[in-house]
Amino acid sequence: MASSTTPEDPKCAPDWMVCWPGSGAKSSAELIVYDNEALVEQINTIDPLALLQAQLTCVTQAPPHTGNATREAFSQTPAAYRAMLRRNMASLHENVNDGTAELNADMAAESVEVDSNGSTAKGRAAFVKLVSSLDAGQGAFPDILFHDGYVLANGHLGARGYVCQATQEVDYAGLIADGSKSVRMRGMLFLKFDDDGLVVKATHVSDESVFGTQLNSRGPFSYR
Repeated sequence: MASSTTPEDPKCAPDWMVCWPGSGAKSSAELIVYDNEALVEQINTIDPLALLQAQLTCVTQAPPHTGNATREAFSQTPAAYRAMLRRNMASLHENVNDGTAELNADMAAESVEVDSNGSTAKGRAAFVKLVSSLDAGQGAFPDILFHDGYVLANGHLGARGYVCQATQEVDYAGLIADGSKSVRMRGMLFLKFDDDGLVVKATHVSDESVFGTQLNSRGPFSYR
């Protein structure tokens, strides 16, 4: 899998793979979609310097063991538009942390498509819920706080990598809450925008299995 940086910590969900950028001078993000046979269906690469424009959107159209791919035409958007996307993306988790997550509804189209780890929904309410990670840990971590690692924009696509941190306040997966156990999880949010800068599709990728790993450990943040 090609990437402009060395993946520091790849995470896998059933239908997705995400490359977390390393600490080099340039970061990029890739969303790779797999079919039920674990064959690549689509690759979205988002690079802030637009050096990988030709492979920004690649759709694999091949039988097993051939690996032929076709590339869709890419048209770069103006710098001012991409700057607007970055500002809007940066404010998403700021709103959640400030307790004003409902403001994020104004950043999405009315019929926005939402996909979180393979679970799909539509509408602005679903988008607000997705960005806030309200379903994370089945509601066992209501004080979740987000820290964005990077925000990228290229063309009509955007990507945000983050780390979220929270304290277990409700019993989770058979583990009793005592108010002293904290968890931390990495995630990525891929966004597609219309010409007005409204989100028309949001794809969220994370791995909640780390919650159980950390809660069962003796020390905090056993998972990095």
